[in-house]
Amino acid sequence: MENLVLYFLTAIVYFCLWCMWNNQKRVKYSHLRALKMATWVAILCLPININGNIFTVFGNAVSEKSIYSVCSLHQKANEDAMSVVGLGGYQSAGRDAATGFGITGYQSAGRDAATALGITVYQSAGRDAVTVLGITGYQRAKKDILVVTGISLYESAENDIDHLLGLVAYQKAGKRAALAVGLILCQKAGDKAIVGMGLIGIQKSGRLAEMDAGLVAFQQATMETKVYLGMAIYQEVMGCKTQTFGVWSKLTAE
Repeated sequence: MENLVLYFLTAIVYFCLWCMWNNQKRVKYSHLRALKMATWVAILCLPININGNIFTVFGNAVSEKSIYSVCSLHQKANEDAMSVVGLGGYQSAGRDAATGFGITGYQSAGRDAATALGITVYQSAGRDAVTVLGITGYQRAKKDILVVTGISLYESAENDIDHLLGLVAYQKAGKRAALAVGLILCQKAGDKAIVGMGLIGIQKSGRLAEMDAGLVAFQQATMETKVYLGMAIYQEVMGCKTQTFGVWSKLTAE
């Protein structure tokens, strides 16, 4: 019943959008033309059910198993939810959720959640969360987070976070938090906080805080802080040592 409602709503919306586009372009209206378009919309939005798996081009659906679509606004599946193009909608899966490119408002997966190219407002994964190239508002994973290139406002993982290139507002990892190249405002890690090259506002770690090249305003760790080709305005090994304006500097707990 839910898929039937989604089907009619989707078809009506797309047909109305076509009518609006026609009016904008001042295309001469004809009953035959409208009938042809209504037929195409009905076909392209149809959610075809094959053994519990839903296949559709532009449709929206709920599935007991998996959903595969070219472009959808709403996907909810007990197993996998896959869409080539995202239009800023809702994607939820019991196992894996993936969007090729586009905009995803909400993406949640029991295992892995991935966006290849685009914008994701909210991304949550029971295992790993991956963004190849894009912008992420809120990204959370039970295990690891991987961002190849992108901008992230909030990243949180219980294990490791690897952000290769980009800008990060807040990064928090249960074990290792790492940014290869870029700018990060606040980085926190349970074990290691590492930045290869870039600018850091605050860097805190349960064991090791390290910056290879760049500038860090505040660096703090319980065991060891390191700055190689760069400067730390303030460095601290908690309860042991502090240092200001350290260049090629290393502080260890003794």
